[in-house]
Amino acid sequence: MKLTSLPYEVVDFREGRFVEEWIAFAKSIGLDGLELLIDSEADPARIDRLRDLVANSGLEVSMLTSNRELVWPIWSWRRLATSAAQTVERIRAEILLAKSFGTELLRLRPAPGWDEISYACILDRAVNVAIDAAEIAREHGIILALENHPLDVSVKRRFFDDFFARVTWEDVGINLDFKNASRVEGQTAWDFLNDEVIAPRICYVHVRNYQVTRDGWRESSVDQGELDVPALLHKLMWTGYDGWLSFEYSGESLEEIEKSVRRIREVWG
Repeated sequence: MKLTSLPYEVVDFREGRFVEEWIAFAKSIGLDGLELLIDSEADPARIDRLRDLVANSGLEVSMLTSNRELVWPIWSWRRLATSAAQTVERIRAEILLAKSFGTELLRLRPAPGWDEISYACILDRAVNVAIDAAEIAREHGIILALENHPLDVSVKRRFFDDFFARVTWEDVGINLDFKNASRVEGQTAWDFLNDEVIAPRICYVHVRNYQVTRDGWRESSVDQGELDVPALLHKLMWTGYDGWLSFEYSGESLEEIEKSVRRIREVWG
């Protein structure tokens, strides 16, 4: 097991803001890696600068996190915005970027859900694009990690059951986010971890907890919130997972990240 973190909203990897400070912080609390939120359309000079900063940091890049999606519909036209071939070519660029940073993992978002386009149509396109994109990823030693993102159809466990029934090879997996799993009423991360189809396909984990406040959900350290994260991690270990655990940070107390790191190392042993 290795620990990493993704700062989002507070660190803009495209602009370089606070990147050096974040790298210093990550090293100071004993993280093993950095998760980078950037895509191939960023300024090439800034990508090169970021690559140099990471290379000199002594930290691994745990995963390149891209907001590319397997499916992208346009609402008003009630049709898919790009062809499967066009989408695959855009994903190819992200695969090559991930490889250039020395990581084996590329996060993608499966597909937003719209009433204008049927679930069956979205699933078919996601499967077809994933099959073609996986061939390219395999050539470059990259694993495609699809996140159970709260804005996508993949927030529901059903999507991954249906998707993995048709995309069976191991170089396409799930980036399981503990918190996002709870975005669907009656569903938690336990449903994903106890699923015999999904659990073996977990290739990356976002370890997040949250507290429900008057203003909505608030990020919290792993041992303070609605989720029993230590119990979830024990279950994750039981499945045989021994990969990256990532803490997402969006501006809350840095002390909570430090507490989470200490707690996870205690739990994982």
